[in-house]
Order: sequence, then structure tokens, then C-alpha cells
Amino acid sequence: MKKIFLIYHGRFPAELGIAFFTAKMAEAFCNAGMETIVLVPRRLKRTSKTSSEYFGTKDNFKVVFLPVLDLLFIGFLEKITFLISLFSFSISCVLYLLFKANKQDVIISCDTPPLLFASIFFPKTVYEIHNYPKNQKGFYSLLFKRVWKIIATNRWKKEKIMKEFGITEERIIYESNAVDFKSFLPNISTNEARRKLELPEDKFIITYVGMLRTMGMEKGLSTLFSVLKRLPEKFILMLVGGTEGDISFYKKIVDESGLKDRVIFAGFVKNTEVPAYLGASSALIAPFPKNDHYEFYMSPMKIFEYMSSRRPIITTNLNSIKEVLGENSAIYTESGDVDSMVNGLLKIDNNPDFAKEISENARKEIEEHSWDKRAERLIKFLSSSYIRDKFKISLFLLLIFLSVFSIYAIGPQVVGDSVSYVDAILVLETGIEPSGFTPYRIVTTYLGLQSVRAIDILVDNILLSWLVQNSLLYIIMGMFFYSLLRRIIGHSKTAFFGTLFLVTNYAVVVFGLSYLMDMGGWAFYVASLYYSYRYLETKETKWLWISSVLVGIGGLFKEYAFLAYVVIFGLIIFIYWKDWSNMIKKMFITGLLSFTPMLVLNLHIFSVYHYTYIDWFFNQPIYVYNSRILEYIKSFGSLYNFGWFLFLGGAYIFFKRTKEVFQDKNLDKNTIFIWLVLLSSTVVFVWPIVTRVLFITMPAVVIVSSLYIKKIHSKLIFLFPIFVLYVLSTYLMDAFILDFVNLPF
Repeated sequence: MKKIFLIYHGRFPAELGIAFFTAKMAEAFCNAGMETIVLVPRRLKRTSKTSSEYFGTKDNFKVVFLPVLDLLFIGFLEKITFLISLFSFSISCVLYLLFKANKQDVIISCDTPPLLFASIFFPKTVYEIHNYPKNQKGFYSLLFKRVWKIIATNRWKKEKIMKEFGITEERIIYESNAVDFKSFLPNISTNEARRKLELPEDKFIITYVGMLRTMGMEKGLSTLFSVLKRLPEKFILMLVGGTEGDISFYKKIVDESGLKDRVIFAGFVKNTEVPAYLGASSALIAPFPKNDHYEFYMSPMKIFEYMSSRRPIITTNLNSIKEVLGENSAIYTESGDVDSMVNGLLKIDNNPDFAKEISENARKEIEEHSWDKRAERLIKFLSSSYIRDKFKISLFLLLIFLSVFSIYAIGPQVVGDSVSYVDAILVLETGIEPSGFTPYRIVTTYLGLQSVRAIDILVDNILLSWLVQNSLLYIIMGMFFYSLLRRIIGHSKTAFFGTLFLVTNYAVVVFGLSYLMDMGGWAFYVASLYYSYRYLETKETKWLWISSVLVGIGGLFKEYAFLAYVVIFGLIIFIYWKDWSNMIKKMFITGLLSFTPMLVLNLHIFSVYHYTYIDWFFNQPIYVYNSRILEYIKSFGSLYNFGWFLFLGGAYIFFKRTKEVFQDKNLDKNTIFIWLVLLSSTVVFVWPIVTRVLFITMPAVVIVSSLYIKKIHSKLIFLFPIFVLYVLSTYLMDAFILDFVNLPF
């Protein structure tokens, strides 16, 4: 990383918080030794002041004003002229960067179009998200795929983005806004500050600092006026900040409310003067309304400044504020609750010791949130050698190797059940049924058999075609499981190792990569789970339909795929349990998509062979066991062997989370999904105990194990020996281990 480019599509410098934020970050990056260049539009009627004059920053970074079609003065076409400005600015940015930047430079912006355009030419683009993409999910999905890394300004946004868009921890960091401590030192007394600003010394001054409205949204000032009416005359309100239009708007309300003599409109002041206004205050207030923007999206700089001032704070009880302030650093009130705000302010007035205690607590909480420390953490984050999903690329190559190696090492043969599949393929090719032939393989694996025949047109070797098909399905299953696990766990390394435990499983290697049809059912089962999870994340119906179609197609390869419908069915109930009409509609459509192909196939098979799936199901051989429990122990022991140690750790974490779900009555999506996957796999217990049949439980087992793998992922010294023993057991199971322990599978 040689240089940092900050892109901001707005007037600069200006009174908006984001303009100040951009200037402070540029200054902090330079303080940390990084050459920083700010790219902004050359707007009409922009101020002639420099960032240093306007914000009080150092002159250590460069500001470049780029050409832009600025037609924003045409008021009645505001949306169109804004888009014209944004698009033309994006082009100017890309052209400038092509001449002035190189591949090692980092480009950061909270404006999406210029960043998206820049990502076409430059690998290290970083999106700093100050809002949240509630709409335009398709666009943001594309953006998140294109950009290198993401900076989220609060924890909620980070977790939400990771879950909804499948972003891994390596690519995203939580970094809240910050504050300049030096501006608040030394700590001047309240009376000194008031004399400096010519404010009354005998009043209890409640101060609000910041824009009076955000994106046209109310910020709780109307509630403040109601609070002021309920307080004694000595309480006055001071509003610091705001545009001329907003000040005029609220002055009119104040006049009509009879509060003209009790409200001071200080207007916009330089950032260097803000500490004096905060120091002159008796209490600082942030009465944000409760909506998605204030509750989840924002990271208010005013709160950081409040915390630095050593003055008592009273604010709305919102997640975005509490994660910064903590429990014991402020008085929290519910949004719009006039009574609790009045009582809180009176408590501050009547209890100086309490006011001082919460003020000092707030100051301690803020110590790690300086602009310089924020910049240092970001530089460390941006210096990491993350390559776009290197684990996914490595896994793909490894799956190719493992498929070839496993076939070579195990040496599959046409024995046992493989013979009946060969007979079925010959019947499909010739139309001639040998004596005693029953078409149960055709009815249960029709599409798999036909797929082998299709590949054989190119390969001209039916057995080799079979192995090619199973190898392709093996790779598909591994890649889908990795993607699913990465979304659930939110960690690429964990997803990589978890997937390795699945794809080196004994049943996959010995039975999946052989002359059998199980791999098709397994692959489509896992693929359907992936799209079901996408549906749970986004509630976008297309993922539900895709998941159901995969069940329908996969069921024609092998009936294991139908088990994924248990997850689909459960998710529909979970999401729509209060909306019966929608629930029934979704169940009907997904049922049609999932089971119609098998129904049509059975009608066709019946017309040709007078045989259906029902005939096969009720005419299976009856297995007799000395001990059914012992057989399960044998089968599961060979299936997951040393991996059960990881499962026990993951099960502890999983059941602990489940307990928290019931205690807090807060339904965690991941917990619900894992339970549904576990439930879907338990259906196999109605079948005879066959090791390869029981493999369908392994995706759920590995998902649970991955909860523990994530916990110990940084301690590979513990994980690696388990994995090595696990792989060795897989490849030596038939040759040595089963005979040694006398388990005749």
C-alpha cells in the first residue's frame, strides 16, 4: 500500500458531518505516515476556505477538485441533477485514478458508483458503509463482490452484511466514528466556557450539537421542546449546528411554542469551537427517534464528542449508541418519552456526584476512539494480504486432486450394488430386459443413469463416464458446502477446513467416487441447503424456488435430495407462521417444484415397466441386527472417526446457543437453520443401517463441528493432527481398520 485515495461526492469543505469525517480521516492517515489524497467534485458556489481553515485540520493531505456536471441549482429536478453529478464525478474519479494511482494504492469511499467503477481497474477498493442497503440488494450484492474490503461503522451493520451478503470476517472490519481528544484538553470549567461564549452563568444549559435534520428526518428536537416546557425556567436549550433552512424551520416552531427566550440557536460553528460549547453545557442531549437509521445504521460523531467533554449525557436507548457509550455512561430514555427525559435532566441537576460519575465513565469508554488510533487500525486491516477468497480457489483445485487421487487409491470395482446399476444402464441403452430384471434402479436414479449415458457419448467408456460424473458432482458438492458453511460461520478458513472434513469423509471417498449413484443425491441435497440458507438470509423468493427445483432434479439422481425439502418446509413455517395464506402458498409451490419431476417419472416408468417407487419401497430386503445401537456405533464410527472430538466441542457451543434462544426468546437464524438440517438428516434412520446411507447426516455433523473449528482455528497445532488421523482413517478403513476391529460392513 503506497497511497490512500478518499473519494467523497459532496461539497468540501462543508458543514455536513461526512465532510468533516472525510477531512479527519485524511489527516489521521497522513499522521500515520500514509500519503493521502481526497477526491471531491468541483462544485459551483463552493467555499474558498481550505480544510484547515474550515475544520481546523492539518494541511498534511492533498485535496483534488475534479470536474463535474453541477446542475444542482435546478431545484425542481433535484433527483435527476444529483444523478448527473454523481455519474459525471464517477467518471472523473476513474480517469484521474488511471493516471495517478497504481494497483497497490487503496481507494476508499462511502459513495457507491465511483467505487464500483474504480473496482473495474483497481484491486484494492474499500467501501466504508455509513448507511445500510435496505433496498437495491442486487446492486449491493454486486458491489460487495467487486470491492476488496468493507468498513462498517457499527457492529450491527457488520454482522448484518456478513449474514445477508455472505461476507467473511477477513473482508470486513467494525470501526466506529472517532473524536479528536486534543480539542478537549485542557478541560475548562463550565463558567469559563460560558464567559468565553457570552452565555448566562446562572442557567442549566441543555445542549444539542449536530445537524438539526438528517436526510430530511426529524432528530428528536420536537420532543426536546416538549421536555423544555415541563422543566423549570432555569433550564434552557442550546442548539449548535444546522443549515440556515433548518434553523428557520425550528425557530418558527419555537416561537409558536412560546419558548423563544429559552432556546439559543448558535448555528453552525467551526469544529474547533465545538469543545467550548460542550464545556459550557450542564448536560448534553441526543434525543434520536427510534427508526432503522438511528437504531442500526448510524455511528453518531456527536456522541463521541459528548463523551470527550466530561459532561453528563442523556440519550435515547438505541443499539447504535449503547454499543459505544456502554451501560453506565449516560442516562437512557425511550424515544419520544418526555417524562423520562424530564426526570433524567432533573436527576443530573439534583445529583452532581451522579452526573460526574457517568461523565467520567463516558470519558474512559472513548479513549480508544481517536481519529489517529482509528487510522492505525484501518491501515493494519488494509495491509493484510487478503486475496479474494483464496480458500475457495484452493479448495476447488484440491477437490480436483482429491477426486483423482481417491479413485486411484481406492480403485472402485463393479461389485455389489454396482452390478444392478450397470444392468439398468444396459436396459436403457438396448431396451432389452434380462430375465428377473426389476427397474428399481431406473425409478430411483433415472437422471443419474441418463447423465452417465450422456457423458459416454463423449468419453466412449461407460465406466469412465460414471467416474467423471461422480467426480464433477463431488466437486460441486464440496464447493456448495464451502459456500454454505462460509455464510453460516462467517469465516473462510473455518469453512475451508470444515469442507475438507466432509469431502474426505469415508462414505464420500469409498462410495461416492465409485460405480454407485449416491453422489448425485448428496450433491443436490447440499446445493439445495445452500439456496435455502440464502432464502433465510434475504427472504428473496427466487432462492426458495431454486432450492426446490434442485430437490426435484436431485431426487431423480438419488432420493437423498428429497430430504432437503424438510429444511424448505421448516423455513416456510418459521418465516410465515403468522401469515397462513402465504405459508400455504409457499408450501404448495415448493411442493410442486420438488416432487412433480418424480411423480412424472413414476408415471412414465409405470407405463413402460409397470413398476413404481412404491413397489421398490415396500419390497426392500429386511435386515436383522443383533443390536441396532451397536450397528449405528459401527457405522458412525467409520463415517466420522476422529472428527467426533470436534463435533462434541461444536455440540456444546450449539446447545448453549439454543439455550440462549429459548431464554431470551430471540430466534437466531443460524440456530434454527442448523436444527432444520439436523432434522432433515434424521429421516434416514427409518432406512436400514447402511454406512453410505447414513452419510446424509454428515453435512449437519460437520456444520456443528465447524462451530468449534472456528473457535480453535488460530490453533492449527490442535486441529491438524485430528485432520491427518481422520484422512488416514478414511483411506485405510477398508484395507486395514475394519478387518482389524472385525466390523464386516
